[in-house]
Amino acid sequence: MQLQVKLPRARIVYASATGVTDIKNMAYFNRLGLWGPQAGNGFDSFKAFEQSVSKRGIGAFELLAMELKGIGSYVSRGLSYASCEYVYIAADLDDALTAEYDAAGQSAHGTNRQTHSHPPVVAIS
Repeated sequence: MQLQVKLPRARIVYASATGVTDIKNMAYFNRLGLWGPQAGNGFDSFKAFEQSVSKRGIGAFELLAMELKGIGSYVSRGLSYASCEYVYIAADLDDALTAEYDAAGQSAHGTNRQTHSHPPVVAIS
């Protein structure tokens, strides 16, 4: 953080192995403009941003990551599954669970479609 303050015009690349899995890992990402007086979104500090996002849970973290990826401010890479072993287990779903699964898929599809068809909005209040 001190380097960012001392060199305000320097280009910064944030690198994190954990990224948005825990909002506290973003505390030093201050140049993304998600909080602070320059952000203009009501989050005057990281603490205010953290409290708002954290109370919404992992879903808010995922939406934040999607938004940041969409505007080119966040890149996430997966680990290789080479040499991994797994067991395929098919779950028989009753009608109620099938309907719930389908509704969740439709909701995610709608969110994804809306995210890519509208200007980015990062404010979470």
